[in-house]
Amino acid sequence: MWVLTGGILLLASAYSGLVGYSDSGSTDVDVPSCASDELQDLGEGVDFCDKSMMMDSEVPVPDMLQAVISIEVEAQWDVPDVWIGVVADSEAEKCTETSDGLLLCDTADLEFFAGGPDANGSLNWEIGEGTYRFVAGSSTESSGKTTHIEYAYTVQMTVLLASGIGTLGLLMVGWGIKSD
Repeated sequence: MWVLTGGILLLASAYSGLVGYSDSGSTDVDVPSCASDELQDLGEGVDFCDKSMMMDSEVPVPDMLQAVISIEVEAQWDVPDVWIGVVADSEAEKCTETSDGLLLCDTADLEFFAGGPDANGSLNWEIGEGTYRFVAGSSTESSGKTTHIEYAYTVQMTVLLASGIGTLGLLMVGWGIKSD
């Protein structure tokens, strides 16, 4: 029984630590021009091509998560004048609230963890501990466009945890062989 349990732990740690879990998908998103009536209703005389919209809700990542798993997110889109970014929750203090529950921000004032106006159609983010918000913007002044977004994510057990479980499995196999 020790050998079987240890073998299962060895296989699980090897798979979770080396391969992990991955998934991907795609979606189409309508992107209004930065000169659209929808955005102009938020404030007269404002150049929305220099602004970005931030989600009003934050995404917390627990401190212990990074000790157990590593998560990497990748996204690519086909309209280069459109961008998505990730910022710290504290960046919301630099923005003003709009009537539709979003936050309007001066893009130049934000510090991005990933993506942002210089993203050139892609975002790569290795998620770490903290609390984050998503931001989106557009420098498209012509009529709105639709962008196709392809995304993928990978979740893997950290090397430290996989090594610990693998070592435990190896010890169990050794104990099982010795006791037989």
